[in-house]
Amino acid sequence: MIRPCVIVFVLVLVLGTSARGHAQAPTCIPPNCVSCARAADCDDGAACTDDSCDGGTCVHQPRNDACVAPNECSEAICRPDDPAADAQGCVATPGTLDLTPCTEDDDPCTVDQCRGGTCSHATVSDLTGCQPLVPSYRLAVSLRGGVDRLLAYLGEIAAGGDTGAGLADQLDLVAGDLDATILVLAGRDAGPAPAGVSIRLAGGARLATATTAQQRGRVALAWLRGTPGHVQAFLGVIARGRRTHDLDPATAGELRRNGRILLADTKTLKRDVKNLQRTFSVFQR
Repeated sequence: MIRPCVIVFVLVLVLGTSARGHAQAPTCIPPNCVSCARAADCDDGAACTDDSCDGGTCVHQPRNDACVAPNECSEAICRPDDPAADAQGCVATPGTLDLTPCTEDDDPCTVDQCRGGTCSHATVSDLTGCQPLVPSYRLAVSLRGGVDRLLAYLGEIAAGGDTGAGLADQLDLVAGDLDATILVLAGRDAGPAPAGVSIRLAGGARLATATTAQQRGRVALAWLRGTPGHVQAFLGVIARGRRTHDLDPATAGELRRNGRILLADTKTLKRDVKNLQRTFSVFQR
């Protein structure tokens, strides 16, 4: 015969007790324990993880794309268990982007690269040989801003037929040429040259003693060869639009005035860049 006190002890052992001392069913009986029944049971408090319940087991999938890097020269990864993790569970990793290009400082004679998690702007070693290209760089940047203003103006006017699209197409070509020119003059890679245009640096062994302005000027000129022609085509579209009444006289006149200024300035830029190749040893030490 089992005494009553023993029965009470067995019931408490099997059922467990609640926080208030009441007997309750156990969470699980090993080895069939589960840690979750739904995703809500698995919140680890880290915003950069996707929390889910998979077959009774919590899964915390890190998502680096949910992390925001402190600056352009650092990456952030999801690592909630790291003592250095922020409130989102993310950790900054400065140095992983070293030597990659960073924000241009508007000086073509500096090298804009990530170093140690920050954007540095070290002066080029050939500063004297670089300085002759600064005016051309500034002009290219100014012209690029003018093209943007013209494109914005096109968005405000009512051009009939396909005149509006034709004008935008030619300005987009000019913008592409100027973007590449700016990159090249700043010492950056502008990608493949326009179809049918060679950017091979002529001069063979002389390249070893060419100045920075000469070398960049040769490449930039390849991108500018067709730019005045694109502007002339832009003026041609204006003329056709005026004849077909796709453009009213006042709008056509304003576009033509700006187009002529752009044509003159792109010709000046092309000439100046071409002249960079004539900056010989007087700019060398």
